[in-house]
Amino acid sequence: MKIDLASLLADKGVNAEGIDAKKLTIETSDGKVLSADSPSIAKTRFFGMDVLLILADLKDEQTSNE
Repeated sequence: MKIDLASLLADKGVNAEGIDAKKLTIETSDGKVLSADSPSIAKTRFFGMDVLLILADLKDEQTSNE
């Protein structure tokens, strides 16, 4: 079940835009690769900067492929 973060934030008075994503991949500074299928992502502004809020079940691709 995918949660709509933008709607949840709107209910709390936060203006946020939902981003439809099929897959999210993050490579950390120490070389770890994390991925998530169908993450729930919302973008908002905070102190003049874009902020991404991500709700996902992250998997460590390097350990899951061994």
